[in-house]
Amino acid sequence: HFLFKFEKYNYTMKKLILKIIDFLAYLIFKLLRKPYSEYYAFCMNMIVKLNPNWGQNLEREFQLDYLKSKGLMPASVLLDYGCGALSAGRFFIDYLDEGCYVGTDVAKGVLAEGSRRLTKLGLDGKKARLIHIKNNYLPHEKIGKVDFIWAQSVVTHMSPEDLSEMISQVEPIMNKDSIFLFSFTNNESGVKHRNFKDWEYDLDTLIEISGRYGFVCEIQKDWTHPVDDAGTDKVVCLRLLGS
Repeated sequence: HFLFKFEKYNYTMKKLILKIIDFLAYLIFKLLRKPYSEYYAFCMNMIVKLNPNWGQNLEREFQLDYLKSKGLMPASVLLDYGCGALSAGRFFIDYLDEGCYVGTDVAKGVLAEGSRRLTKLGLDGKKARLIHIKNNYLPHEKIGKVDFIWAQSVVTHMSPEDLSEMISQVEPIMNKDSIFLFSFTNNESGVKHRNFKDWEYDLDTLIEISGRYGFVCEIQKDWTHPVDDAGTDKVVCLRLLGS
């Protein structure tokens, strides 16, 4: 009983420490006029440093099931945009053929932790490519052409500027039949920023930004997040105009 109370206290203290770090980091990065993505990368690197097991026990195989329902095959090339420490990526890598997985993230320390996890899981032989995104630049030359782009719980931590930057850079790595699926937190009232690193979007804003860069953006009615009690977690699919 005492051990349970101690562990609960320890968990509460860690959450409090992270909230304080979030608040201070947000103020400092804003005062220094640094890009929002740099602030977010700092926070994620700090989370993994404080808790190396972060995200390891989360049940993320439902993401693989969803992409398979959209046509993902073992031979498909997948870009997991904002892959983090591979909570879901480990399932993609295990399913896909050798060399077919590309994971990108703005947080270098988180990617390093993901790489360590692959080794522990015996998945190094799948030759997954983990690429650090610097200054919001997507390195096309390292990625090549992909069939699917998946960004789950990524846009929920992106400012409108970062979101626009992401969409503006994906066309060169897509074939005419490639699709880009990403989740977002829906807010019918428009764009909303809360809790320092959380963003909500309305569908009209996503359609406008996507159209600006030559994409058709459609809501996916078959998506359900298993722990989304509020029903606000949605997915859109982007396709190149004329594809």
